[in-house]
Amino acid sequence: MEAPSELTILVAEDDLLSRQLLQSYLDEEGHRVLVAENGREAVETFSRESPDLVILDVKMPVMDGLEACRHIKGMMEQRWVPVMMISSNNEEQDQAAGLNTGADYYLTKPISFPILAAKVRSSQRIANLQRELERRNTELSSYYRHSRAENDLAQQMIDRIIQNYTTSDTRIHQSVRSLEQFSGDVISTVNSHSGNTYALMADATGHGLPAAITLMPAMEIFYQMSRRGYGVASIVRQINQRLRARLPPNHFLAATVVLINPQRHALIAWNGACPQAYVLCPEGAIRHRIPSAHPPLGVLDDQDFDDTAQLCTVNVDDRFFACTDGLVEARNADNEMFGSTRLEAVLTGCSTNHSLVESVTDAISRFRGTRLPDDDQSMLALAVDTPMEVPFSNEDGIDQPPESSGDDNSMAGWDFRLELRGSDISRTEIVPTVNQVLENLRLDRRLRQKAFVVLTELLNNAVDHGLLGMESSSKTEQGFDHYVQERQQRLAALNEGFIKILATRSQYHNRNALRLMVMDSGSGFDTTSFSSMDSADEVATHAYGRGIRVVASLADRLRFLDNGASVEVEFTIDPD
Repeated sequence: MEAPSELTILVAEDDLLSRQLLQSYLDEEGHRVLVAENGREAVETFSRESPDLVILDVKMPVMDGLEACRHIKGMMEQRWVPVMMISSNNEEQDQAAGLNTGADYYLTKPISFPILAAKVRSSQRIANLQRELERRNTELSSYYRHSRAENDLAQQMIDRIIQNYTTSDTRIHQSVRSLEQFSGDVISTVNSHSGNTYALMADATGHGLPAAITLMPAMEIFYQMSRRGYGVASIVRQINQRLRARLPPNHFLAATVVLINPQRHALIAWNGACPQAYVLCPEGAIRHRIPSAHPPLGVLDDQDFDDTAQLCTVNVDDRFFACTDGLVEARNADNEMFGSTRLEAVLTGCSTNHSLVESVTDAISRFRGTRLPDDDQSMLALAVDTPMEVPFSNEDGIDQPPESSGDDNSMAGWDFRLELRGSDISRTEIVPTVNQVLENLRLDRRLRQKAFVVLTELLNNAVDHGLLGMESSSKTEQGFDHYVQERQQRLAALNEGFIKILATRSQYHNRNALRLMVMDSGSGFDTTSFSSMDSADEVATHAYGRGIRVVASLADRLRFLDNGASVEVEFTIDPD
């Protein structure tokens, strides 16, 4: 490291000859010299010029060198400047007094110029280090400001997405505790148009802007696809494709994605590199464990990616719990890890009327004691409720097409047909596909939401009973596990049969209407059984038949054809 070409040196000496001698010598050495005749002038000059080295005579009028040294040292807030005291007194007591006031060097008169030169060179090195330190501090301050601004921007973007698209629900309890300003963890929940609950718990690599770059595309895909009713497998595959294509190496997303369908007593979960999740009975026993069965999202290419999700049967008042690794890996003062055993003890000891999130938070705090967390700690608890009323809202995801005008509605018309055969029935997300077409055809949002629910129920009915031959009478709480397993086996073996969907928008009897028809190759069913259950209480006591009742309540007309193998519904399109 080269020394600077010159120093700015302040010389305070009341004796004219000594002052001129010092000034001349230092000028010849290539330094810029400032002079003062007393201590007060020295203090004022130091405040104004900020020199690199100060040379003070001990005995001066107005203010002596010792007092001037105290003032100058008190003014050094951002940088350290060496002070050299000179005196004709060679007593140790006087030298100690000078050093005790804050002086860094002490020279006696007559001044030895070789010693003075050595002290100045030492000051040159100090000044050089000081300037380098100031430069680096400036760079660090600038980096910190930019980093803080980036983190603030990232946090605002994530908060905006969560605020605009997340679901507020009393059945959902969550906690995200950040290690730093911006958490790499995020929890998102969405209620689909059919009343299913989706949840995403994600733990991104790093913190701040790198985490936001990972989280944002994943969250947008999750919100769009869950609102439109896609399955868990399709959602995680799409997120993986996007992250794999866009993220740099060593950036990935550990995630748990879950769907709760209370209508079908089903919970579907995909766990990629997150701690084991749980389904708990109302009394606290563990009904299902959902271990990590996959690598994080964004690691594997699409052909190597496994979107297989775990299917669990659930009942009303069951609870789902998931967390990120920062929770189970929390350590106490003895460096012991909290671990899954302690977590399960807390979960199984928590009754229905106590919050799982609060109970685990308290247990972690007691276990950790005074030790600070080493990572973000997040957890999510979802309660399985009775099938909820479908939430018809004015929000329907992202990038909505413009609504059509009333004049267009009165004249427009179209037909849309879709037929699926054999194994393609189990591999295709039928309802979201049709819903996307209806969206692109600029149907009213509220009407699309109704159509979504109706199609979901009719297609479930067509697949389960028309193609798979499942018996609705087995949908009891005791036999639902067997029903779900049997359905999965039959669906995996399905290689024949068809489902046809026809959507038509036109005029019927001088009114605009949307007509939907779902047809299957099955033998149909006894449609008269539904007409015998007229009361809401009677419908509620049946585990089967509720789907058709929902369809009847939403559609303006419902008609069974071909002995129940075809179902036609009609919606009136209100003019704007």
